[in-house]
Amino acid sequence: MVDSLSQDLDIVSEHLFGLVTNGGAEYCGAVIDQALTKLNWQNDKNAINVIIVAGNEPFDQGIIDYKTVCKKASAAGIKINTIYCGNPDNGESKTWRDGATLGNGSFMFINQDLAAEEKPTPYDNQIIKLNEQLNETYIYFSAKGKEAKVRQEKEDDNAMQSAPSAAVQRAGAKATEFYNNSSWDLVDASKDEEFDISKIEKKDLPEELQNLSEKR
Repeated sequence: MVDSLSQDLDIVSEHLFGLVTNGGAEYCGAVIDQALTKLNWQNDKNAINVIIVAGNEPFDQGIIDYKTVCKKASAAGIKINTIYCGNPDNGESKTWRDGATLGNGSFMFINQDLAAEEKPTPYDNQIIKLNEQLNETYIYFSAKGKEAKVRQEKEDDNAMQSAPSAAVQRAGAKATEFYNNSSWDLVDASKDEEFDISKIEKKDLPEELQNLSEKR
């Protein structure tokens, strides 16, 4: 498991970009079972809980029965979406379809040999520039916050190197309410009524703010 369920987009991005794979067996039943038991799922009735499984080998590999765990997930209100990386009409794809059906989710397929198509828009460059301006509004207030600020910009770079469209999508995600950095950013943290800025040590602030008074 790379991360538990989290709203920390930057750490998840960092860990995902750090992943490498050399192929091998795919135990879909086992990974669904691990996700059900080891992740902290949201019990809120308005939450959307989904497991997405992607691969290019039979869905029924391994000793854990995928049918049992897919039904278990569905009973818990967690959908199983499957993505088969291959010919959707071959024999292997049937188990991937079955997994999605039993998990009350959706079956999809992709050609793993094709690269993602870039579809630039006239707004991409402007969005990327606005994202850079957005980053300037974040003010860290701890040593870990300083690391987080560096990580934020690093993951922007990783997305851009991956594909400009990925950078645009990341910028869009950062502009939503779900991108919350209250653990290290003063602006996000100040939205909490219990947050007390007087308790922040000046040495933990950016240098340009360390000599300012607390008065508005």
